[in-house]
Amino acid sequence: MKQTLKQRKYLGGAVGSDIYPRIKQQHLVSITDTKRARTNNLLGLVGMFFIQGATLPSLFSVVFANGTPPPLTLLVGVFVGLMFYQARAIRNFNTEWVYAIGNTIGLLSNGTLIYLSIY
Repeated sequence: MKQTLKQRKYLGGAVGSDIYPRIKQQHLVSITDTKRARTNNLLGLVGMFFIQGATLPSLFSVVFANGTPPPLTLLVGVFVGLMFYQARAIRNFNTEWVYAIGNTIGLLSNGTLIYLSIY
């Protein structure tokens, strides 16, 4: 019995089956993995921006205005950056569980310091 192209079904890689659905599926998985990696990297970069940027007001104050660094801005900036790092670590918990634990400790300690600075 001869099968036409419309009657063929994907047989899971069996000999004589059409290879196109498998290639298409691999390509779709690759696209999904790339998007996920891009989002994860973006979360990490945003967190890094806040952490590195948190020291700029303090640095400008000390270097150019002969002042003392405002500790609350540094603590809040680090706290926000750690929240983005924590979001990335939670998204990849299977591979980044150590970062999740470290970020949790950092968030708790910075949160405590912010609380003590305000009150």
